[in-house]
Amino acid sequence: MRHSRRSLSCPVGDNRTEENRPGPRRRPRRRSLRRSRTRTTRTIFEERSISMAEPSSTLNTSHLLARLADIKARKGPPPWVERLVWTDEIQGILICQAPGHPNDRHYHLHDEWWMVLEGEIEWAIEGEQERVRAKAGDFVLVPRNRFHHIHVTGDKPSIRLAIGVRGEPHRHE
Repeated sequence: MRHSRRSLSCPVGDNRTEENRPGPRRRPRRRSLRRSRTRTTRTIFEERSISMAEPSSTLNTSHLLARLADIKARKGPPPWVERLVWTDEIQGILICQAPGHPNDRHYHLHDEWWMVLEGEIEWAIEGEQERVRAKAGDFVLVPRNRFHHIHVTGDKPSIRLAIGVRGEPHRHE
């Protein structure tokens, strides 16, 4: 039951499940409070002045090919993010960071995985004795409900492709 605090579907103190709760199914009131404390994909994009309007990704039904060199030339020096794929179900986001650029410790309700395209990155993952060290060409998976923290190592910027469920926020509780 290590992760039970993260899977509560009803307010604290209410031990009824959604199946036996009276009345129509609705989000618990606690959810709105939690949302205000988490950084959603939407708020991350807003912080970086990235539009949420459609088409909202580099790759879409009109553009089936993108080149990393073109994206890097357009975006300039780090830090930056590029919404590469954004469908009804998945998201693929390119993230470029310089060594020492801060990241937050967080978890997701869904698995998340990355491909490191450039540079070197280190993941501290809850439950793992050793940090996961990855370099260009490596893939990293963090299973759902496990806190993780990402740190760019080495002396040059890193670029990684983060792949996950669309709209899944960073959760910090």
